[in-house]
Amino acid sequence: MSTMIGQIIDYLENRLFEEINYDNLYQEIGYSKYHLTREFKTKTGFTISEYFLKRRLSEAAVEIVTSSQKIINIAFKYGFNSDTYFSRKFKKEFSLSPSEYKNRQGFIVITNRIIIKEGIKMKYSNKEDLINDLLMCSSTEELKGFFTNKVNCILTKQENSQLEIVYIEYSDNGKGRLLRTLHLNMITGLYSVINIYQITDIDGPMVEMNNLHIEDEFIVLDFIDNETNKTSTAKLERIPEKKINCKYSWRSI
Repeated sequence: MSTMIGQIIDYLENRLFEEINYDNLYQEIGYSKYHLTREFKTKTGFTISEYFLKRRLSEAAVEIVTSSQKIINIAFKYGFNSDTYFSRKFKKEFSLSPSEYKNRQGFIVITNRIIIKEGIKMKYSNKEDLINDLLMCSSTEELKGFFTNKVNCILTKQENSQLEIVYIEYSDNGKGRLLRTLHLNMITGLYSVINIYQITDIDGPMVEMNNLHIEDEFIVLDFIDNETNKTSTAKLERIPEKKINCKYSWRSI
């Protein structure tokens, strides 16, 4: 979902000097309001409107101390319809009034533009979060976008509303320790989960799974030993008439 979050940020950053219509934002990005607001909050820690307000106030704060413009002109420049409203929001955000800050009577911490790094995706520590995110996809295109550039979750089979997904489940310390198959009906929400492989202490406490992807019709993933810095590759092979099973091509850890 990083691309989607990046699109939202670009949309907001290009409109810091104006009030925006959030319905136009949802329509332009192409996702529902609920989906966008939930994903944005999860990724950034802010609601969309909170981030937009913080960024406008922060950019205004920079201009207050770096330009010779009057505070009221800066307020209007960043889309605030009155200096009173601007001052109230500014003080609530920074605990200083604009004039106090201009006179350097205190320090503030501004909110810089959030940079979304592509390829870094949500790590799922339980199946419920993954299922909830999948069920929010309301179209085939949205579902396809969900798996774009995923490094921890791939769609292995789809028959109408029935999905088969292989994903890495992460432990509390952020390490991929469990590989599972999820069968999910997108209409009923019914699902089943089958364990493929679980890393144990025999493998080592610092070993983790990562980089789950499809290569030459095989499902491939890396096993990383963070103590020795060795990376091994494993392939999953489907057994006829059965679910996904794990068969290693080689491992050296």
